[in-house]
Amino acid sequence: MLLRLLMGEVGSGKTHWIHRKILSDAQGLPQERNILIVPEQYSFEAERTLGRRGGDTISRFAEVLSFTRLASRVFSIYGGVSEEYLDEGGRL
Repeated sequence: MLLRLLMGEVGSGKTHWIHRKILSDAQGLPQERNILIVPEQYSFEAERTLGRRGGDTISRFAEVLSFTRLASRVFSIYGGVSEEYLDEGGRL
């Protein structure tokens, strides 16, 4: 798995580059799914844009996650919030 940070000024083509990369990965034989992490308020728009550019099948190769949904996914797979903790009564 590779984490790539893409930084630049507004209007420098970051979003366009990311979408092109995700679509080109989907056209080949993808080994892993791409995850596009976006702020909460942008997640719906990012999903719509990716779906419009990639078509109906893009969801098999890429997904858009907000920070909250990413945390929920990690906790559901690896534990964390789902673990039960003893309260003071249980410890006695």
